[in-house]
Amino acid sequence: MDRSFRSPASRGFTLAELLVVISIMAIVFAMILPAIQATREAGRRGTCTNNLKQIGLAILNYETTHSLLPPARGFSAHSRILPYLDQAPLANAINFNTGTADSINSNVTDTRITTFLCPTDIGFTLPTGEGYPGMTNYAANEGCGFDRFGPNGAFWQRIALSDITDGTSQTAAFSEWVLSWGLDPGRDPLAVFFDVRAPLSGAKNFDAFVAHCEGLDTQTAQVEGFEKGRDWMAGGTVSTMYNHVIPVNHHSCSIMETAGSSSACTAGSRHPGGANVMFVDGHVRFVSEAITLGVWRALGSRNGGELVSVP
Repeated sequence: MDRSFRSPASRGFTLAELLVVISIMAIVFAMILPAIQATREAGRRGTCTNNLKQIGLAILNYETTHSLLPPARGFSAHSRILPYLDQAPLANAINFNTGTADSINSNVTDTRITTFLCPTDIGFTLPTGEGYPGMTNYAANEGCGFDRFGPNGAFWQRIALSDITDGTSQTAAFSEWVLSWGLDPGRDPLAVFFDVRAPLSGAKNFDAFVAHCEGLDTQTAQVEGFEKGRDWMAGGTVSTMYNHVIPVNHHSCSIMETAGSSSACTAGSRHPGGANVMFVDGHVRFVSEAITLGVWRALGSRNGGELVSVP
C-alpha cells in the first residue's frame, strides 16, 4: 500500500480576491502619496531657504569688504557677490566695463548657478542653449516701487547699512519670485506681467493702478512681454529686482511700455501659501501671502519709520 503523502494542488487567487487586493493597494497609495509629496516639498523649500541664506551671507561679506551693499543697477547685485558664493572664476570672467548684453559677457550670463534657482519652481527641465541665459528665482528689493515712493528699498546704487534706518531685521533684502523667462507661462498669474495702461490712460495714479491690477481678470487681461528672472547678471526691475507694491503671490502689472518705476513686480513662489524672504541682516523667513499690504510695504522700505512685526 502506497502511504506517500501527496499535497493538494495549491489554489490561486480568484479574480474577486485580486480586485480586492488591488483596491486596497490603491487606497493605501492614495493615502501616502500626499505625505510623500509634502516631504519632497519640505526638502525643496529647505533648499530654497538655504540658497537665500547663502546669498544673505555673501551680501554681508560684500558689505564688510566695501562698506556698501552691492549695487543692483546696470550689473545686478547677484553678479557683485559671486566671489562670496565660491564663484570667483565666474566673477573674474565678467567685464564690468561694458554692458551685460555685450558678447564678451555672453558665456558668463549663460551660466546656470544652482544657488540662484529654487527647485520648487524648476522641477522641470529649463531650456538651454543660445538665447536662454542663466536665470534667477531670487530678486533684490527695490522698495515700494512706483514714482510715488522711488527706489526706497535695500538695493539701488550706493546704499550703506546706515541708510537702512528701519533696521536690518525689518527690511527685506531678497525674495523669491516665479520664473517666466523661456518657460511659456501662458497666463500664470504668478509668472506673467499684465498690462493696465489702457484703462488708466497713462495717468500715474498709484492707488488706481494697484486697485486695477488686483482686480484684473487674468483670463482676459493683456499679457505684457516682461519676464521675471531673465538674466541674473542684468540689474534692474524684472531681470533681478522686485518691489513691494503688491503683496506676495499677487499679480504683476505694468502701466508703461518699459518695466520699472511704474510697475508692480511682485514676489512669490510655488511653495504653498507664501514665499521665502531674506532680510538685510541675513535671516530668512517664510512670509504668508495673507500678509497685509501695509506690513508688506513697510518691510519693503528701508527708511519709512514704520513699526511692524511680520506675522
